Amino acid sequence: MSQGLLNTLPSNIFANQTMKTDKKKFNFWPIKIVILSFVLAIVFGVFSELVLDGAGIAISIVVLLIFLFIALLADLIGTAATACDKVSFLAMASRRVKGAKSSIWLIKRQDKVANVCNDIIGDISAIISGAVGAGLSLSLVKNTGMNMLAATVLISALIASITVGGKSMVKTYAIANSHKIMRISGRVAYVFGIGK
Repeated sequence: MSQGLLNTLPSNIFANQTMKTDKKKFNFWPIKIVILSFVLAIVFGVFSELVLDGAGIAISIVVLLIFLFIALLADLIGTAATACDKVSFLAMASRRVKGAKSSIWLIKRQDKVANVCNDIIGDISAIISGAVGAGLSLSLVKNTGMNMLAATVLISALIASITVGGKSMVKTYAIANSHKIMRISGRVAYVFGIGK
């Protein structure tokens, strides 16, 4: 760059540029994630303990299936958010379609939506499923006389296969149908006042 051109630039242009890079905001997101994970783990844990206290095999299976469903649903939404493009929702928002703005809000924050859905809700649900599975194993041993090792291995294998196989199917479906999933998610978010 020539000296004449440098002289025409404001004297503080390079200083301002340096100042902008130095003034980075502290990222509170990881702290929020830790707190949210802690709270959700307590809520899910207390719920499972209250429901399963003295519960039979049938109720334990229902609770287990509920947590597995929550984990798969969360994974579905998180994956769809990262795979979806907001362009068609912009057109829908201009026509004032209910939930379109909420869908855009979710897609714009796709990294955080995926983090909350896949990592927090999905993983906590999977962990609680393991705890429920341990309780179910004990119920099987008490009520059917089944061997403890056999019951534990059987329940653990069932939980693992449903979780891993289910997540594989859910991710494939979410990528192929991301627009449809985010449209439904946007409508639900709209009902709760998210991203209006």
